[in-house]
Amino acid sequence: MRKINILTGQNTGNWEISYGALAATNRTGAGAQTRAIGLEFTASPDWTRRLRPLAHERLARKVDFTQVTGRVKSWRAATALFVIERVRHVGLTYFKRFRMEIELAGRQCVPPRLLPGYRMLPWDDSLLELHAETKYRSFHSEIDANVFPCLGDWAGCHRLMHEIRGKQGFLPGATWLISHTADDGTLEYCGTIQGIRDYAGVGAIQNLGVTPEHRGRQLGTALLMRALDGFYQSGIRRAFLEVTAQNDGAIRLYQRVGFSKARTVYKAVEVAYS
Repeated sequence: MRKINILTGQNTGNWEISYGALAATNRTGAGAQTRAIGLEFTASPDWTRRLRPLAHERLARKVDFTQVTGRVKSWRAATALFVIERVRHVGLTYFKRFRMEIELAGRQCVPPRLLPGYRMLPWDDSLLELHAETKYRSFHSEIDANVFPCLGDWAGCHRLMHEIRGKQGFLPGATWLISHTADDGTLEYCGTIQGIRDYAGVGAIQNLGVTPEHRGRQLGTALLMRALDGFYQSGIRRAFLEVTAQNDGAIRLYQRVGFSKARTVYKAVEVAYS
């Protein structure tokens, strides 16, 4: 395996590397400086960073990006494998997200009454796969599937649920599923939420999802209140979650329940395009 390092003299610079191209161009400074990098590599990020392209196979390129400066310090993109014939450019997109927090001491976490046909199910290990499937149906066509690609993938949602269940701080009392039985007896699962205790002893909402056809019926509020009550019953007095800034409906729900914005964070996502 052949390794190529592309650095400026100060180990910083705005290099454009594109898959399929024969050169890397440094746009930093008065003029553009171009350095040939051979047929193995092709074009692109436009963030100040150090790049370490690795040639892996004849038709694929494995690239590991390590950021050296910028807002998201020491962010390390997941190593990705790209096929040259299909992927021509790789870019980096930053999604604005809010961390929202709520104090639970002295707060009444009473969920609204569910409409007829709906039922709240407490955590049981036998429900793990149903949580995963409901998560996928809730998120796969939403913006969060762009922020967290695993949410847009059936297998990714199953893997994520297994990871959440395996966390040391996993809280069954803050993890709930909603089922719905139609008039004809058809049973489906339409809402999910998971909660964990983080390393600081704070309650962390992992994913709150309601399938599109069941939204607008206060299911999200019911799930959130059940999770917050589960935190409180476990001795937790503060909880938080993160939400993408464009998700206005979710933000209104969280504020209505009592969450407030604590800070803004940015999630870096690697985007490949032709």
